[in-house]
Amino acid sequence: MRINKKLKFVFISTPKACTHTIYNILEKHFSDGLLRAGFHNNQIVNSYQSYFRWTVVRNPFTRAVSIWWSACRLAHLDQYKFRRLSGGQYDFTRFVVWMSGVSEARRNREPLLMNQSDWLAPVEPINALHLENLQEEIKYLSFWKDNIKIQRLNTTDEKIQTQSQLEGEQITKPSIKELYKDPEAVDAVLKWAGNDFSRFGYEKSVP
Repeated sequence: MRINKKLKFVFISTPKACTHTIYNILEKHFSDGLLRAGFHNNQIVNSYQSYFRWTVVRNPFTRAVSIWWSACRLAHLDQYKFRRLSGGQYDFTRFVVWMSGVSEARRNREPLLMNQSDWLAPVEPINALHLENLQEEIKYLSFWKDNIKIQRLNTTDEKIQTQSQLEGEQITKPSIKELYKDPEAVDAVLKWAGNDFSRFGYEKSVP
């Protein structure tokens, strides 16, 4: 979370939805009055409850893929234990089926396992910008400055290259259509994402 006391806004990061990119922009262009309040944090203290709230969300289908790559397939230390628990290091369908069945208690302990609606529920109402159209939508924020170029940081492609070097061979990146060729994977995301589709205006089909 980032809070700007001068401009009176709170940015609540959504896991796997442009967090590093937005934090970098805020540090560079909105540092005056900027406060850090944890990396992923969805609890706004009373002092800032009246501030303008905003976040970035993304299509649940691509977000699920991003979670798999980052926290399972490419997490060589298995720091989240997703590899061990899901058995899906090389099997996206197996991973997402596991993720869709994780208990509410475990999801609440690990934000990466939460869908966006549940993660953002404590800070509703909130203004949600869509990652897929961020360059255009972000211009409508009243405090935004002209000519800020959004450069994506901490991307899956960057992580693939790093992990490829560690594994000693190039890791191939299947298309999203290939990853969702098994209908079970599609059904798992529909179950896991829940209200994300209606809340944020996404189609219930693989993009």
